[in-house]
Amino acid sequence: MVTRLPPPSDCKFVTTLVAQQGDAIAGKFTSNRALAEGAMNDMKNQAQGAGANYVLLETTTAGNTISGGRHGVSGEQTDVTHVGNAFLCPSAPASTSAPDPASQASRMP
Repeated sequence: MVTRLPPPSDCKFVTTLVAQQGDAIAGKFTSNRALAEGAMNDMKNQAQGAGANYVLLETTTAGNTISGGRHGVSGEQTDVTHVGNAFLCPSAPASTSAPDPASQASRMP
């Protein structure tokens, strides 16, 4: 789980993670959403590899590449970096994801 909520008190710190997606070349051809999702997947994979089951997301930054010439200046988002602290919690915390829209629809009058 990756969240901005502090971990439960019985969790043990494992490591700090720096996850990213994109670069100055390939990032120009990748949507902002795909960059953010790729960086989040990288963070989850790193946490799992470190033996953690809880990540406190500390910062998220988006890098931009700007270029220019005599005809003007242009720029675009080219990468996303997430920094978080990974923890091992004795019992995996409950997911904080939103409820499934399909299950919500079945409860509507």
